[in-house]
Amino acid sequence: ARSTPEKQGGLVPTSARRSRFERLMPHRWDAPHLHRGRHGSLGRYSAGPDHKAFPFAPRALGDSRRPQLAHLKHARSLPDLPIPHPRPSRSTLAALPSASSHLDQPIIISTSGPILFTAPHGVRLLRGGHNGEPQRVHLRERWASELAVKLARAVGQYLGTPGSFCIWNHARVRPEDPEQLDPNFLGRAQLSSSPWHSALHHFARAAVSPGRPLFHIDIHGKRDRRDNLDVDVGLGAMEALWDATGVAHLKAALARNLGEVFRALPELKSRANKRTRFHVNAEMDPYLCGYRGPESFLTMSQQAVELGIPAVQLELPYAIRQELMRSEELLDAFARAIVAVYHECIQSGTVRYMSRHSQGEFLIGSGPQLSPPLVEPHLAPTLHAKLLLDLAVHDRELQAAHSNKERLI
Repeated sequence: ARSTPEKQGGLVPTSARRSRFERLMPHRWDAPHLHRGRHGSLGRYSAGPDHKAFPFAPRALGDSRRPQLAHLKHARSLPDLPIPHPRPSRSTLAALPSASSHLDQPIIISTSGPILFTAPHGVRLLRGGHNGEPQRVHLRERWASELAVKLARAVGQYLGTPGSFCIWNHARVRPEDPEQLDPNFLGRAQLSSSPWHSALHHFARAAVSPGRPLFHIDIHGKRDRRDNLDVDVGLGAMEALWDATGVAHLKAALARNLGEVFRALPELKSRANKRTRFHVNAEMDPYLCGYRGPESFLTMSQQAVELGIPAVQLELPYAIRQELMRSEELLDAFARAIVAVYHECIQSGTVRYMSRHSQGEFLIGSGPQLSPPLVEPHLAPTLHAKLLLDLAVHDRELQAAHSNKERLI
């Protein structure tokens, strides 16, 4: 029987990784003599010539760092590892202040900066059931809420102030709650009943006084496709309602800046086709464009556009959301690209509001009828961290409750 080497420097894997790999390498997790494997690929390492390869040695409990993006370009078979969430003690969690002091409302909104990130499908919702539309369930888009919060924090180092965000309050909203309307599928008569629409009005009013132009990024998830992992960049509402010249400039800037980020990524596996790896591209004319027509239901991006706020709907495949959660380097590059577009197109005044019909006046006039949301104007870094921990715990509980078989997007 092989002897177990002594642990070096407290290098203990997370329980999730141990449960997956302990059958393959039960006594080599903390071996200090790791070296490049015989496969010759930068993404594969071996704990010895007689052991199976695994992607990288764990550094410490809860450490989620991965190899640099540039080192992964030729990796052929990285396993789909679970994302290690930080696991603070109960005393640490109890010592942190609440992520929101207004726990009775269904949303958490922070209006810190001129770029707003929203995630309307962070919980499982009911949509339809009115105006002849059949009622159906919209599944939870995993990590959408977390990415809205993380991106709002990440853009701060380039804007000088953190971005704004709006997400569901998981402590108060139950899955398939009939009282909570899908904010991305609202009839005009329902706008005054939606806290999300009220939040858009507040964001528009709160940022007018500093005089900084606004930008809205609506974060969504979509399923991995069998033949691609393209990110859908939806500008349908702006193309239908905005000045064509400004929209063309914005579209080109988004394609250029996001394309640079995606070109640095390695090829990724799709959950729908695990035999093939795909490059990530920005699809600039997608079907899911954020606009359903002037007489149809309103998406979040269309509501923002009719309020005079430039908006884009981003549909991120599951694999891309997973990489953004794993890699701080990729998240930072993504945030930097968004800020570059904001400076080039929005702050410079290149994109100007020129509505082609009067629906925007209707939305602006409906503002006084709305109940003002309770807002955290400037979320402190500690509360940012606490909110992300709360979301990680909530995600873990949902996965455990459904035995890792929760239906989601």
